[in-house]
Amino acid sequence: MFAHRANGLGLMLLLIGQSSGLAATRASDTSNSNGVEPDTTPMLIRDAAVRSELKLSAEQAKTINLALRDANRAVLALRDADRRTADEGIRTAMQRLDKNLLQTLAPIQRNRFREITLHVLGAMALLRPDVAQALNLSEPQRQRLLALARTATAPAKDVAADAETQPSDVPASPRQRERDRRMYAVLTAEQKGAFSKLLGKPFDLSRVELIGVDAPEFENASAWINGGPLTMADLRGQVVVVHFYTFGCGNCINNYRWYKGWQETFGGKGVTILGIHTPESDGERDIDAVRRKAVKAGLTFPILVDNDKSNWLAWSNQVWPSVYLVDKLGHVRYWWYGELNWKGAPGEQRMRHMIRKLLAEQPTPLLR
Repeated sequence: MFAHRANGLGLMLLLIGQSSGLAATRASDTSNSNGVEPDTTPMLIRDAAVRSELKLSAEQAKTINLALRDANRAVLALRDADRRTADEGIRTAMQRLDKNLLQTLAPIQRNRFREITLHVLGAMALLRPDVAQALNLSEPQRQRLLALARTATAPAKDVAADAETQPSDVPASPRQRERDRRMYAVLTAEQKGAFSKLLGKPFDLSRVELIGVDAPEFENASAWINGGPLTMADLRGQVVVVHFYTFGCGNCINNYRWYKGWQETFGGKGVTILGIHTPESDGERDIDAVRRKAVKAGLTFPILVDNDKSNWLAWSNQVWPSVYLVDKLGHVRYWWYGELNWKGAPGEQRMRHMIRKLLAEQPTPLLR
């Protein structure tokens, strides 16, 4: 009836590509064009430290923010896609964002942003066509680098199969460090010097936050019940449980006790539970009825009434109920579709475990 599973958002972006050693990808599927994940570094433009380094104007930031919103939504919509579809969609979204940056940034800003992205990518930057051309890499060198880059992909464990292993828990492996060393060894001394020049002046990567898929901002609420209005920006630093439901949905109702249990256990301890009521029928559009049903069910957490489905569409949500966990940095990390404990499924236990793990996290900057 529903897809009963939890996922780590491994399509892209939970962390930057392979160079961090932390990308959560279905790497055993190499059906994409070259077996190497899409370059997602254009998303670095949203980082505060990067923006400060580039000295973006208010007008530039406004234009870029709109482009970032489109890119973020495109990636979020791909969360359940197969690897080939996801990679193609991500590449397309990154190309659109990159085109926007090319038009918005001044030449000096574009050059510095390129340097920063090369710092982040490290050895994987050698796969970029512009870098390969600048270094005058031979075809045998390119093929050797590509073969070494593919060794970075190691199968990530499915969260549904192993709730103990999460992408953010995995440090850069010796295998990946060895891969980087071997990739640099492919270069001649002259090429190494040229690559060093491409990197430009140093940039402190410890200032850069993890790059994840942002939870969409709440929008166009028909009403707020039990408090609000709230924004994702307001909730930064909190673990946020966002659940989509409608009061006429039996599967949704069966999840209420778990939400109330989470509220009792984690409320006031760094976790915010938030419902988004998106109607399925005309009768469920009655805001007073939504309020009465919430009181009768004992739902005391904030509820956004989403009568025009703006938030449903922003999240590319497809089923009632759906539950999402958002980390302290505002990134969508895990989700579960349908009843949490449908026919013995361990959804409540899994998601409670994930909440505890996200609570325990101390957000750290991007490390190579």
